[in-house]
This record gives sequence, C-alpha cells and structure tokens, in this order.
Amino acid sequence: MKLKILVYGKIIFGLIFTFILGVLTFIFDEKLMSFSPLLRVNVLNSIFIFLGDILGPISYYLLLSAFFFSQKKKYSAFLLVLAGIFTFLLGTFFKIIFQRTRPNFSLETFPLLIKNSFSFPSTHAALAAATLLWLIKIDLKVIKIIGIILALMIMFTGYYNGVHYLSDVLGGIILGLGVGWLVFKNKERIKKILEKIKLRLHDN
Repeated sequence: MKLKILVYGKIIFGLIFTFILGVLTFIFDEKLMSFSPLLRVNVLNSIFIFLGDILGPISYYLLLSAFFFSQKKKYSAFLLVLAGIFTFLLGTFFKIIFQRTRPNFSLETFPLLIKNSFSFPSTHAALAAATLLWLIKIDLKVIKIIGIILALMIMFTGYYNGVHYLSDVLGGIILGLGVGWLVFKNKERIKKILEKIKLRLHDN
C-alpha cells in the first residue's frame, strides 16, 4: 500500500512539475525554438525524421506490444494499445480545440505537416509518454533502457525536427502520462468490462 502511494505520489508530482514547466516554456516558446536547429546532427537527422513520421510511434508500439506477447503478457499488450488509442484520439481532439499554428523552424521534409495540421499538443510526445508505466514494469533492464531511450527520442522528435514548440511537447507528455496512468489504474475494471462483453457475445 505504501509503495503504491509512493508511486502515485511521484506520478502526480511529475505531472504538476511538467505542467508548471510547460506554462513557463509557453511564455518563451519563440525564443526556445531558435535552439532547435542548433541541436541537429546530420547522423541523427534521418533517425529523428523516421521517428517524427507516424510510422515512428506505430513501430514503437508494435515492438513493445510484441515484447509483452513474447513474455505471455497479452493483457498488458492490450492495455498498452488501448492507452495509445485513447491518447491519440484525445491529442487529436485537443489539436482541433486549440488550433495552434506550428512553428516555422522545421526540417525541409515536413512542409505539408506544417501547412495541414496543428501543433498543440504533440501527439508523438503523448503516445511515447503513455508507455512509461509499462516500461517501468519491465524486468529485463536492457529492454527497459532501450524502451525508455526510444520513448524520450519520440517525445522530443517534434522539437528536434522543428514542428513543435517545447510547450507542445510538455503538453503531450502530461496528456500521455495522464491517460497511461488512468488506463493502468483501472486495468482490473477494464478486465471486468471485457469479461462481461465476452459473456454477452457468448450468450448471443
């Protein structure tokens, strides 16, 4: 019980800290964006371009889900995908609500993205952040470390590629952590709902 309170306390503290940081970065977004091109390294550009595409987070989710399947944790894989779907839908909803214009610091590979979509929040950052609770539960340290590194890269790929302000990224992280935590917290309740649906389908 104490361990659970400690874990939830850390998550809540992290969300509050990220929110405050997000508000501060929102004020200085334009100035902070000027550092984005300075971070780029030719060797890493192709990696971040791939991660910045929709195939980046999809590939990441597929690999992580496949790992859980290999560990005979099918329900964990299902919950992970469920959290990803909810995160993506909410992220898209908030983009439509806020309709924030994207920054104009992008790599040349993203002109259509800048023109045709909104900036806040970063769905890439949200999708990556939503997986963190699952990554923490992985026992194999190598897989856990690789997973966390990939998650962090996907989180900040939008800023690196110049298609997201830093506050977009932090907003996405808050969204992803929140959805991931809600799904993880209610995993037993979700299981009961699935069992009821299964019984009803079986009866029919």
